[in-house]
Amino acid sequence: MDHYAADLAALTEALDLRDAIHAGHSTGGDEVAAYVARHGSARTAKVVLIGAMPPIWVKNANNPDGAPLEVFDGFGKALVVMARGLR
Repeated sequence: MDHYAADLAALTEALDLRDAIHAGHSTGGDEVAAYVARHGSARTAKVVLIGAMPPIWVKNANNPDGAPLEVFDGFGKALVVMARGLR
């Protein structure tokens, strides 16, 4: 999931966004937080976390009962498909 924050950083830079308001719901909230933590807040005016889902929900060695990462990646892919259908 690290690549989502990197993708947001690349998009923000490519569009030369300044004073952006980044809002994220559920897993998106985690990615907005990761973006600011990894890439700084120089281009960010505000961050909005709506029902943010912490990374502890992901299955890993320390959290064997979590959901597999593929589940969360699937959510992202489904949102892209849905968004394309709304155009």
